[in-house]
Amino acid sequence: MNLPLKLLVVLWICGSSSQALAAPDGPPAKKVRIQLKWHHQFQFAGYYAAEIQGYYRQAGLEVELREGNPNRRSLQVVQSGDADFGVTDCDVLLARMQGKPVVVCASIFQHSPYILLSVAKQGITKPSDLVGKRLMVATDQGEAEVRAMIIREGLPADRIEFRPHSWSNEDLIEGRVDAISAYSTVEPTQLRLRGVTPAFIRFSDYGVDFYGDTLFTTEGLVKKDPALVKAFVEASLKGWDYAMKHPEELIEHILQIPGVKERGILRENLEVEAREMVPLIQADLVEVGHMNDGRWERIAQTFVETQVVKELKHLQGFIWRPEAGTNLKPFLWGIAALSLIGSLATLWTLQLRRQVEVRTQEVREGQQKLSAILDNTFLLQGLLDTEGRVIEANSAARAFAGVELKEVVSKWFWDTIWWTHSSTEQDKLRDAIRQIQQGKDYVRFETVHPDRAGNIHAIDFSIRAVRQEDQFLRYMLVEGYDITDRKGAETARRVSEANLLALLENSSGAIWSLDRDLRYLTFNSRYLDHILVIGGKKAQLGQHVPDVEPAAHFAEWRPHYEKALKGERFKATFTEEVRGKTRIFQASFNPIRHSGEVTGVSVFSDDVTEQKHLEDQLRQSQKMDAIGQLAGGVAHDFNNLLTVIQANASLAKIVKLSPEMTTRAFSEILEASTRAGTLTRQLLTFSRQQPVNKTTLNLNQIVTDMNRMLQRLIGEHILINLRLSPAPALVHADLSMMEQVVLNLAVNARDAMPQGGTLTLTTRLVPLRQMPPQAPTQAAPGEYACLEVRDTGTGISEEHLERIFEPFFTTKAIGQGTGIGLATVFGIAQQHGGWVSVESQPGAGAAFRVFLPLLVNPVPAPAEEEIALPSSLGSRGSATILIVEDETTVRTIVKHVLTSHGYKVHEAVNGQEALTLWEEIGPQVDLVLTDMIMPGGVGGHELAAQLSARKASLKIIYTSGYSAETFRRDSVLPADAILLRKPYTAAQLLKEVHRLLPGEAGDKMA
Repeated sequence: MNLPLKLLVVLWICGSSSQALAAPDGPPAKKVRIQLKWHHQFQFAGYYAAEIQGYYRQAGLEVELREGNPNRRSLQVVQSGDADFGVTDCDVLLARMQGKPVVVCASIFQHSPYILLSVAKQGITKPSDLVGKRLMVATDQGEAEVRAMIIREGLPADRIEFRPHSWSNEDLIEGRVDAISAYSTVEPTQLRLRGVTPAFIRFSDYGVDFYGDTLFTTEGLVKKDPALVKAFVEASLKGWDYAMKHPEELIEHILQIPGVKERGILRENLEVEAREMVPLIQADLVEVGHMNDGRWERIAQTFVETQVVKELKHLQGFIWRPEAGTNLKPFLWGIAALSLIGSLATLWTLQLRRQVEVRTQEVREGQQKLSAILDNTFLLQGLLDTEGRVIEANSAARAFAGVELKEVVSKWFWDTIWWTHSSTEQDKLRDAIRQIQQGKDYVRFETVHPDRAGNIHAIDFSIRAVRQEDQFLRYMLVEGYDITDRKGAETARRVSEANLLALLENSSGAIWSLDRDLRYLTFNSRYLDHILVIGGKKAQLGQHVPDVEPAAHFAEWRPHYEKALKGERFKATFTEEVRGKTRIFQASFNPIRHSGEVTGVSVFSDDVTEQKHLEDQLRQSQKMDAIGQLAGGVAHDFNNLLTVIQANASLAKIVKLSPEMTTRAFSEILEASTRAGTLTRQLLTFSRQQPVNKTTLNLNQIVTDMNRMLQRLIGEHILINLRLSPAPALVHADLSMMEQVVLNLAVNARDAMPQGGTLTLTTRLVPLRQMPPQAPTQAAPGEYACLEVRDTGTGISEEHLERIFEPFFTTKAIGQGTGIGLATVFGIAQQHGGWVSVESQPGAGAAFRVFLPLLVNPVPAPAEEEIALPSSLGSRGSATILIVEDETTVRTIVKHVLTSHGYKVHEAVNGQEALTLWEEIGPQVDLVLTDMIMPGGVGGHELAAQLSARKASLKIIYTSGYSAETFRRDSVLPADAILLRKPYTAAQLLKEVHRLLPGEAGDKMA
């Protein structure tokens, strides 16, 4: 090294050393407070890095990093003077437009991390899914982006409910809201760690791209101490550059900050957050903290469009610009050296050239980064000069038209391939450019353009003025946003809504749907009218049902809403008073599902009053037809029984019978009368007059007992086969209902075989490990008894199989069926915890199978107490009994039985005669045995009431051919009344008499 060069090096080192040594004696570090936006996390890693790497100390700053929370908002804290700098987002621009003296210093996130977060099972994946939903957003954190997206997508904002943010994921997880504004870097990971699958909508996918985290301060600090602002910003950005290159080091530091681990933050959370921040900050494309004036203006315009603020104002001075200035001390030393050593001029020139080369390379890299940003956006962008000639067009715009940049540069924009397809569109463009040239800052309009393939696209087009500091126009920035899909979606949505509205309004019944909180999602005018008629209020979308429907009406319907919200699909019938008349409504309840989850319920309700009346008439007609056919078979059976009774009775008049012949004759008479009673009970079952009572039943016995009646009912042209289970098929069921099931299925099979065939009734025991889809939700795997009714008839088509159990659905001709037979079977099976399945093909017959839970430990029914006839007729009683019976033969045999056992008996043929007779014998009568239904105007119940009023100790026994429930259902008989059903035996009669007159029993009972 020659002497001059050595001298220069020595002088440079000395100058540098003197500065270093002087630093400790310089002014004390300036204290700076920065208010973070939220709790400590990787979102603020750059500020931590600037602190731990000493960048703040090197800038002469002593920085205090303050943690944020929902109650400590950075904007308010900084404006109050409690902090010098703050971290926020685009709400700093909102505050500026509202007149607050805030200044943005840097944009750390080039793209907003805000998303609209939901739970995947809600099925919210696109903006149109938000209609009718509850959104939880913060006014100053994300709401503008949400509303901008809603407006761009043409959605009805009044049908979306906005709620204040609670900053708790629990509201989303537990379903109190449907979506929340959140950070893409934080909340989705928190949900995954909770085992909840997140779904989200990113605003930038729909043309809304705001800046994310920003560093800001106040105008006062910028004016008071610009050097401090510059030092802090440069040190912070240097820290961000370090943090993005060394994320693991910063994650380790954050985990050591007090309170971080206590909030449940794990290393995994921070690692995901760091990865998610890379494409948001884009440190590989632009310098950290980069800001664009035009982009801030577009964001401001969005605030105006979404009506967050009314107008563009207060933007001047919003963006901080560092004052130029460099530390020239090292260069002064060099100049001093050059003044002393002229021979080193060449060396200085070389150094200066190197700096120029470095700066040129930086400019070139900056241009490359800018091009990369332009060419990686979905927007069609370009730059025009002040006259309207093309300077630049990004790759998206060039690809759209299939043109190279050199083909359009320097051409009038309206004469390029993008606009020459339409003179009308050219005029729009020229007018917009003219407005910019005349001083307007922003013009926006909608236009249409063909792409390179000739397909027409709708474009949301805008021109923005780029002005110099003296406000003279420098450039015009043009942008086009392709809204073809959005316009198509809007059109499709309008058509869909119009079709849905037409369907709703043209429906014969009321239609409405509710969400899980019983708030209205939709309804038609018939529902509105009906609710108003019954005393409710006018409904509005989003209102709660109990605020609209009358209280009594809602109380009746609410259990059905809740049942449907549990996933059940069913129908229910309601009776309501409408304009003073009783009307019958049938409602269908159907769960609304999204991604397998029930999110609401839809209801269709129709007035079926007239239909019900017609069905009752048809049902009665069909029953009368069936009874007519059944009566023929019953008459045949009764004639056979009467033959047995009359033959044996008349034989005693013709010949003198031996004791053995007498015993046999009376035995046959008793057996025939017992069979007649059984036949009568089956007739009562058919007419549903038999009392409902679940007991232990054997399906084998039921099928066997009904076989004779079925043979009479279905006709001789059909062969009946019984295939019964070897083991008892025991179930806990109502006998009459089970007989009704067999009867309905048999009649259905008969109608399917008009030309004759074979009807097979089969019982079997079936173990089920897995429940079939037809089984009710409460059914559990186990043993089931199965009754199968199979025919060889016409079969059932596939489309009819799906509706075969629907009430009033029938494939029979008018007048030949009401469509309630199979529905009744279906309902009885469900009422007994079972279900019905059907298997059929056209032309191959049908098989209906009824599954009922098998009784594992049946409880045997108590055996009826048998009372033998007295062994001697010589015993006498002293009680007096009044018999009131209009049938002479019955009255005579009853009198004979009672008098033969010592009772004193008086007779009356009807209630009126009994009242007259009572005047003479009343004091002596201990018990009245009266028929329920008699001619003369006074029935058994009325007679008993009058006589009991006259004599409180009087005992009453009622008799009738009907069941007790027939009278108790009409509140005629009290629950404890004794009713002796006809036919009854002498032993049964004496049992009831002796039970009411125990003092008379003595030894009269054998």
